[in-house]
Amino acid sequence: VYRVPAMDTHASREKKSVKPIYEENVDFARAIDLTGIGIFHVSIALVCGFSFLASGLQNSLNAYILPSVHCDLDISSSEMGLLNAVFLAGGISSGFLWGVIADMFGRRKVMVYGMLMDGILTLISSFSQSYKVLLVFRYLNGFIIGGPSSLVFAYMSEFFPERLRAKVICYVGVFWTTSWIILPAVAWVVIPIKWAFVSNGFVFNSWRMLMLIFSFPSMLSALILYFYPESPRFTLAKGREEKALKVLASVYSWNSKMPQDTYPVKSL
Repeated sequence: VYRVPAMDTHASREKKSVKPIYEENVDFARAIDLTGIGIFHVSIALVCGFSFLASGLQNSLNAYILPSVHCDLDISSSEMGLLNAVFLAGGISSGFLWGVIADMFGRRKVMVYGMLMDGILTLISSFSQSYKVLLVFRYLNGFIIGGPSSLVFAYMSEFFPERLRAKVICYVGVFWTTSWIILPAVAWVVIPIKWAFVSNGFVFNSWRMLMLIFSFPSMLSALILYFYPESPRFTLAKGREEKALKVLASVYSWNSKMPQDTYPVKSL
């Protein structure tokens, strides 16, 4: 009996394993390109956008609590101005630090701890019972928030190919503007509430509630960022090539749904 040999059809060829082509001594720009663009890049842009939004909320918060603080704590117009100014003074006094600290310890680490501390400080300041205490905490908020907000773009862009960085930065910048919509909308609902908790001289009312509410975006962004990797460029700059490769392979795996060991770069 004559048997016709099986034809090498397209379907059968697809079943044959194709050995991946690996590249050695790849420069960083090429390594980033080979991770592809996909779900990881969308997710990190959204996470960094949320962190930028939380920073925007913090930067504009004074404008919505000052009228109530003026009445509740019985402060003068000059004291209102000082309360607004110390937040900016905090940002100015720490501005030269964050680049140095980020280059020493990493962008992600500074962002995580900075956003967490900002949220905690805002949470504590919502319980302030005197003008001086509130003044100190607003200065500290300004001092801290400058770090994460200035590092958002540096951290995020180091995961993107150079051809896309400017575009993604523009998209993420919209989150700051969005905070200018969210903050007045929430303040419009919360500030007019005629409710207060009073006990033995302790008062907690609507403007304090507003501060409490806006402490959570900072802490939530810190929690989410904690689960993301450090910038591979920073990791490579610190001489940790193997760790940088693992980060890049992880990004590749997220985007392609392929195992990390199929990432074609084997050395940088």
